[in-house]
Amino acid sequence: MSYALTDNYDSEDGRSVSKPMSNEKINDFIENALKDNEKVKPLPASFTAGKRSSFNIGNFDENSKLITDIHTEYGRLLDGVGLNFVDPIQAYSTRFNKNMQTLGLDPQRPGKSYTFFTRPDLNISNETANKMPFLKFILNSEIGNLVCDRLTYPSFNTAPPTADELGKETNVYKDSAITLDPKFRCLSVFDPFLTNTCKELSGIKDMSMEKYETEGDFAGHTLTYAMGSDGWDSVNELSATFTDTSLCPNFLKHYIWFQYIHEVCKGNINPKMKYIRERIIDYTCSIYTFKLAEDDKTILRWSKSTGCFPISLSLNTVNHSNELKLDEFDDVSVTYASNFTEVMNPRILADFNYLTYPKAFKNFDNVKVFGALKANDDKLDFKFELNEFDDGNLPDKIIPSEFDQFQSVDKEGKITTVNDRQTSMWSTTPIVYGNKLIFV
Repeated sequence: MSYALTDNYDSEDGRSVSKPMSNEKINDFIENALKDNEKVKPLPASFTAGKRSSFNIGNFDENSKLITDIHTEYGRLLDGVGLNFVDPIQAYSTRFNKNMQTLGLDPQRPGKSYTFFTRPDLNISNETANKMPFLKFILNSEIGNLVCDRLTYPSFNTAPPTADELGKETNVYKDSAITLDPKFRCLSVFDPFLTNTCKELSGIKDMSMEKYETEGDFAGHTLTYAMGSDGWDSVNELSATFTDTSLCPNFLKHYIWFQYIHEVCKGNINPKMKYIRERIIDYTCSIYTFKLAEDDKTILRWSKSTGCFPISLSLNTVNHSNELKLDEFDDVSVTYASNFTEVMNPRILADFNYLTYPKAFKNFDNVKVFGALKANDDKLDFKFELNEFDDGNLPDKIIPSEFDQFQSVDKEGKITTVNDRQTSMWSTTPIVYGNKLIFV
């Protein structure tokens, strides 16, 4: 490769050899070239401050050529070290690097990671509470009703509760022992508290290929054939760590969940009749995991574990110690059994949206749950309308603030005030849009 910016010198054998200039000499070359082009044109009398003019200081024709030369020489220098390409993937996937250098390859940087736990549907009835002493005890507290609510599936996703389903003053579920203050109401099929406080979830098995080895020939040589990769996605154990808070909701939820499973297995209590008729296990949940890119939206990895339930709950906080440990109740460690694991399957995203559509779209009543148009609706160009932020999306504030608010105009021309800081942090529904995870 030849360079325009070179030094010539004589080698030991008398030949004239050229080599690229050093960085210092290149700087001197550019500085001398700039001095040669410092020719000032006089400004016309019509020139006034603040007005654009085609006249300015310097010889633009010569300076433009100099910039082009510098750009060309810089490109040649990048060629010399193997960095002059726009797309690293295109360069490395269609060419062979003679120097075996992986220059210019940008590693994928991870962004946020989200884990979503669906809610089981335990039979938290008065009959069940009478047979589980701790459940009856904890239902006398507000935190007990909250965690028990998250252990049941929301009864309504698209409409507010009816008078038959709720009491007049508090949310009293039909055929349920739960009494919940309306401000704690959550109609999501996922448990936001577990998502927000999950520090780590691990345990998905690595993919493994089974192989068959033939018998050896007379010289002892054998052959190996692939037999498929069955088994790695079946029964598994997942380990999760949650950050707990005051009143220990995460610990209480898993403790009640654990005790309920035990009592059902022993035949002391019964699931809801609809699950008995349909032979459905009511105490399992599904766990969705999303690993995002640097923009915290683009989905890079995703998985779903189905048929999960707790099989181990750490009780080390029950042990006695005279030493005061301020962080003793900070974390809760739980081990889940999983029946089936799917990884990077597009139908996971469809299944996730199937659960979130009723809350994500304001006009979902016009469409059946599985997305088909109603029989009397012949509009094939039906479009969903995403829910927008409103006061229901925001948690109650300790101190109302007006400094972080801005005004926006809606389609009807009405001016509405939206809290920018809070709306960027809090959401009620996640949804997958294309290859991105967004919150509405």
